[in-house]
Amino acid sequence: MTGRDELSALPETYALALRLQAEGLDDAAIARVLQIEVKSVEPLLMLARSKQAGLGQRLESTPGDTTD
Repeated sequence: MTGRDELSALPETYALALRLQAEGLDDAAIARVLQIEVKSVEPLLMLARSKQAGLGQRLESTPGDTTD
C-alpha cells in the first residue's frame, strides 16, 4: 500500500491534516482549515501518523498476501 492509499484509508480529518502539513502549512493554518484550536494540531497529526503507520503494518502482515 502506498502512502497515498494509506491516506485515503484514514478518516478524512486525519488525511486532510497530513496533506496540509505536507503542503507546508503551519499549525495555525492547519487549525484554521480544520476549525480546531492550534494546540490540537500536533496531537492530531501524531495520531494521524500513528494510524497511517498502523494501516501499513496491518497490510504488510496480512497472511496470504502475494502482491508486491
